[in-house]
Amino acid sequence: IVGGLVDRFWAPLIGLIFLIPPAFALLLLALGDLGSTQTSFAIATIGLAVGAEVDLNAYLVSRYFGLRSFGQIYGIQYLMLGIGAGIASPLFGLAFDRTGSYALALTVAACGLVISACSLLALGRYPNYAR
Repeated sequence: IVGGLVDRFWAPLIGLIFLIPPAFALLLLALGDLGSTQTSFAIATIGLAVGAEVDLNAYLVSRYFGLRSFGQIYGIQYLMLGIGAGIASPLFGLAFDRTGSYALALTVAACGLVISACSLLALGRYPNYAR
């Protein structure tokens, strides 16, 4: 879905649209006491965003940096994504150990996701590499 949309519309806006709902899902999970349907919906929303993020990142790298060094730039970006995911897991565990809840970690993650999603809008127009 994301691939088809970014072929037709400005990719940073599509990214914003796909990354804001998971922030709300994280906040719902932080509230706790959700039913199984609500929890499943929140987790599915987050999962869809993770899938969209990988496609969106590849597209944005190709449009903003060109194809000459695509593999190198995308590889570094994907490495940073992996490092971030690896660091986040122990931080979530630490937050739980300190507070007895994942609410703080989920709220911080939601705020980071909103900031990241909104920062996509600062990318501006696609460069014209034909010149």
